[in-house]
Amino acid sequence: MIYLDSLRTANWKYKKSCHLTADSDEELLSFAKQLGLKETWLQTSRSGVKHFDLTEGMRKKALILKEVIYTREELEL
Repeated sequence: MIYLDSLRTANWKYKKSCHLTADSDEELLSFAKQLGLKETWLQTSRSGVKHFDLTEGMRKKALILKEVIYTREELEL
């Protein structure tokens, strides 16, 4: 399953961002490829969750491409 959390104010060049993760690395990387994300952009949180940061526009694209779960306890990354 693919998970997205809510848009939040970011501390980087984009005003808002969210996190994209999945139940498995394979599923995450496959979906990221569909979105046009590079595997080198994959991050690991301090708690060990692999994820991608998405801009507001990429989040909208993700929602168009696939039905996702909006929260995984807001991902707690």
